[in-house]
Amino acid sequence: MTTTPTSPQRIKDLRAYLNLHQEQLADLLGVPQSMVSYAERGERDPQRVIERARRLPDTPEGFFDRPTPTYTADDLNLRLKKLPKVTERGVVATFAEIEATARAAITHPWVPVAVDAGQRTTALPLQAIEEIAQRTRNLLRVEPTGPVHNVTRAMATARIPVAKLANPHLDLSKIDGVSSPWDASQRPVVATTECEDGGRVRFTRAHELGHLVLHSINPPTDVRVREDEANLFAGAFLLPETDARAAVSAGLRLEGYGRVKSQYLISLAATVQRARALGIIDADRHLSLRKQLSSRGWTRKEPIRIPVERYSFAPTSRPPQQPATRPHLRVVK
Repeated sequence: MTTTPTSPQRIKDLRAYLNLHQEQLADLLGVPQSMVSYAERGERDPQRVIERARRLPDTPEGFFDRPTPTYTADDLNLRLKKLPKVTERGVVATFAEIEATARAAITHPWVPVAVDAGQRTTALPLQAIEEIAQRTRNLLRVEPTGPVHNVTRAMATARIPVAKLANPHLDLSKIDGVSSPWDASQRPVVATTECEDGGRVRFTRAHELGHLVLHSINPPTDVRVREDEANLFAGAFLLPETDARAAVSAGLRLEGYGRVKSQYLISLAATVQRARALGIIDADRHLSLRKQLSSRGWTRKEPIRIPVERYSFAPTSRPPQQPATRPHLRVVK
């Protein structure tokens, strides 16, 4: 469903963005709660509330000039996070602002990365995902084998911006990243939260790239299927099968996994999971390695530091007044 920019729904969107109840917003606006309630329900003209809300210091510039998001928390693959509903709505509103700002600021055409894998109720076979990951590496000008030296820059070559997912009004600690859902006709956008673990950041961004590639057309309705596919894609994108089979053996010790981490910039945990997915190690060895990671405290903080990739796009409240002549993608903190 689409709405006009001044739809009463935008008042609800602002409350979600600011993490406010009706009464709290009414207090900030200096109006009775009933006025906000009537405006949100469309029973009264919402313009008085909207005009006051525009002037709030925390209202993003241009907020009421944009339509309400047409997707939900489920479309952003948040259901498995078990977040409070208010946080889910806030994340949707926050990402929608980032997405709209990026699309307004970047004018160069993007490289279409989405594939139509057909309607499905179970995850694609691993071999199909391997082939799709190889196709994606090629589109992003990454060699078919070897490490992806910088996931974020690879995505930038396709004009896919990676921005910071942040909102001072929300607790986003349980969220790693989100990306534009199921619409291959518009520029895809990725946003990730800050994290000191560079390996986790790279995997998160590769995971979100997997959603863009696999789920922009005919996405599975089951969020678990989407998450499984995105995880398998991230592993295949970061550590191709040929490399994995050459670098990892059934009896490889954690020290050997550390060498793989240093070369491919992929976490120990993700490499172990990748080896299991490819059948290089069996279930017993997989469990043993996971227990070793846990006993050494490496499930919380792994050894071997991977640098944190910077964001490629910095959202601002003001889109450029003149059309950009070059892609508005840059490395920023």
